[in-house]
Amino acid sequence: MSNQERVDAFLRGRGIPLSGQVADDIFNLNHFFAFIEVTRNSENLQVPSNKELIAAQEELKELGLSVEFILIDADRQDIEVGLRASMLHSFGEIVRNAFLTVHGNLAQVWLVPKEAIAPEKMNEIEDKVRLFLGVFDLQIGAISLTSTANLPSKFVCLKTVRQIAPASLEGVMQALRSKGFTIPSENWMSRMFDNLRKSGFVVRLKSGGYVLSIDGLKALGTSKSRQSADITRILAMARSGE
Repeated sequence: MSNQERVDAFLRGRGIPLSGQVADDIFNLNHFFAFIEVTRNSENLQVPSNKELIAAQEELKELGLSVEFILIDADRQDIEVGLRASMLHSFGEIVRNAFLTVHGNLAQVWLVPKEAIAPEKMNEIEDKVRLFLGVFDLQIGAISLTSTANLPSKFVCLKTVRQIAPASLEGVMQALRSKGFTIPSENWMSRMFDNLRKSGFVVRLKSGGYVLSIDGLKALGTSKSRQSADITRILAMARSGE
């Protein structure tokens, strides 16, 4: 039995689902890459968990086999979810989150760092991202850090919602980009809106659009003039039938 087959048999014996064959590292003997299918259970927890995967890696290491895991969304419907899972599993000590935007066959990857990332670690991350994207026939367009990007603040997002209310997610993204702000992905924007909604600053209408709540209006400050953004918001809602 080859070492690749040993890794395959070991993982399957532990109930860890594989996506394709175990790949060997042509530059490093006894070092392999295993593509693991991950799902989410009813509690939205990753299956298999990172704890299970780390334990499996340690056991394989004791057998003289070094294995890196590339985590893939089992349904292959959300590449960004798989990338995030893979980055947090392999680099969770330095990466807080990951986002992805795809244009054609090029992928723009955004990493949310926990700390400054050393050049050698960035090289490791790039290698892992390249392997991951290769499963989907994608190439790296760029890997960037959100810490160096011009991301919109909560205040800027609230101000934009007030100006174009009722605001769709896409509408806010377009408006922010037109002002020179960077939006890592639609998922990033959606998370921002979830945060604003849970904080009580915005309300989502039945139509799916967003408007400021009273707390949101207070946070920005209001004006009584006919030209104010608040009046514009109310007129826009009236025209849309909300």
